Amino acid sequence: MDNLSGALAKVQGFRGTICRVKAADYLITKLNGEIQPEVIKAEKALSELECTLVPLIRKLGWKDFELLTDLVFTQAGWQRIGPLGKTEKSIDLDLMAPVTGKRAFVQVKSQADLKTFIQYRETFERMDQYDEMYFVVHSPSADLAKHVEDSDIVLLTVERLAKLVVFAGLTRWLVRKLS
Repeated sequence: MDNLSGALAKVQGFRGTICRVKAADYLITKLNGEIQPEVIKAEKALSELECTLVPLIRKLGWKDFELLTDLVFTQAGWQRIGPLGKTEKSIDLDLMAPVTGKRAFVQVKSQADLKTFIQYRETFERMDQYDEMYFVVHSPSADLAKHVEDSDIVLLTVERLAKLVVFAGLTRWLVRKLS
């Protein structure tokens, strides 16, 4: 029911009676397992938007890239514990999830290779106070881009970050920043 249009869902209030389904085309499409053309169009537009954000994100200076990353995590419910970029030498963001109490550290890099990633992973593994680590990079080297994620370290490349920017409602912020 959560994924049905209200035009069709309202018919459930007429149990045991014969009624006319005004959204018959929609019902037939759903029963056939098809996707509405408007949904396909919207999904395509979102995908195109995400792709157009990638070069914009790459144009951000390191401070603005770090700020964008902070805004994405904040919109996702994380709370920053320390000041932006000044937590420790190896930590750009020190975060806490208030619901779960989990702590994470985020390292933000404009460019990075696999060797740099491994160094930060080793740092993370020595820090018992953190439950998760996020490594955010908008221009990874080829070896880092091909790297398979570790279970407790999330590699956020520019493509994933662009999706999160859209999801967090930060598209206009990004566009204004580069206008």
